[in-house]
Amino acid sequence: MADNIKSKDNDKKFLDCLDKYIKSKENKEHGRNKSWEHCYRVFYKARNDVAPDYNYLALHLAFYLASWGMYRGSSFLLQKDYKIHEEAVKEIIK
Repeated sequence: MADNIKSKDNDKKFLDCLDKYIKSKENKEHGRNKSWEHCYRVFYKARNDVAPDYNYLALHLAFYLASWGMYRGSSFLLQKDYKIHEEAVKEIIK
């Protein structure tokens, strides 16, 4: 019985800690989670645009990827400019 109570206390501590961590990461004005929101918004709008700005969209995609570590030293993307994403952008907004 005592082990069960201790386990529940540990579970609660863990969940409280996890909740605190998640809350510290979300809703930051300039946090990297915002890069998803910005990227999603421009791609969503571009789907209805008769002449989307692929350059602008590629820049947003590149920054989104960079904000999540996809432009690290071991990535081939580090050696490319953002325009490498223009073909992918065209596929995404089809």
